[in-house]
Amino acid sequence: MSLVLCFYTSILFSQDVPFQYEGIMAVVELDSLVVEALADGFNTEEFIEIVKEDTSFYTAFHNLRKHAFKAEHFLNFQDKKGRNQANFEAKTEQIKVDSCREMIWREQSATGDFFRNNDTYRYWTAEIYARVFFLSQAYCPVETSQEPPEKPKGLDRYYQELKKFIFQPGEQVQVPLVSKRTALFSEHLRPYYDYRIEVDTFDNIPCYTFTIQTKAKYQESQKSKTVLKFMKTYFQKDNLQVLYRKYSFQLQGLASCDVEMEVQLKKVANEYFPQIVQYKGEWNIPGKRRERGTFRTTLSSFKLD
Repeated sequence: MSLVLCFYTSILFSQDVPFQYEGIMAVVELDSLVVEALADGFNTEEFIEIVKEDTSFYTAFHNLRKHAFKAEHFLNFQDKKGRNQANFEAKTEQIKVDSCREMIWREQSATGDFFRNNDTYRYWTAEIYARVFFLSQAYCPVETSQEPPEKPKGLDRYYQELKKFIFQPGEQVQVPLVSKRTALFSEHLRPYYDYRIEVDTFDNIPCYTFTIQTKAKYQESQKSKTVLKFMKTYFQKDNLQVLYRKYSFQLQGLASCDVEMEVQLKKVANEYFPQIVQYKGEWNIPGKRRERGTFRTTLSSFKLD
């Protein structure tokens, strides 16, 4: 059984729905178990707001900056016919020394043209990966001045905006020709998406899931209207912590991409960390050669101070 939420005149939500959620509330589809949960106090309006404003996913990645852990990395790049061009495999360990953190390479191997002759990354997506998971030198946090930080430029700018899109989807990112297509809850994009809340489990943990998916009738005819094509997030029922997220996004035009990602989180004591990160993507950026790659990262042995 499923139910499409009928307008905000419903007795369940009358008088209490903020204006910015009225349109969303009218089109979110609920499964039968969520309908039952409404009677037990489940508040759809608050849930949508949490989905939109969630920071728990970002916090889990940020925790990697504060604690020791081990990681296994596998990166592979293919040509347009799917033939292998380059592989990179490594095992790393992050340790803490006083207030600093350092990374130790336990194993490392590369084949094909993964590196240039000067040992820099030939693939710019590998460079982005390295910024997230590798340390080239010890990192020691320092007190920041009161002056506002300089705005990132060039690749750094796109890296920051990509992080925003990955960690807090729904927020509009400031990338030319793309911005309006990333505000997933906006009135402009709402007609192109199906939104659904369900009850499910993840790793035997009771969860609510929230799915955003491009409507079937627009998946081919209006491809350029949306960037995010599919996203499903599992929120732990008792605290609405993100446990798992799977999403795909595509971009067509001067710059194009087709990306699928999955991220699974793990709880250690009272903290959450990314445990498995999987990526498959193709990028075609002006001035750079087309890249097709798959990545898998497994993190373990987290040590909390």
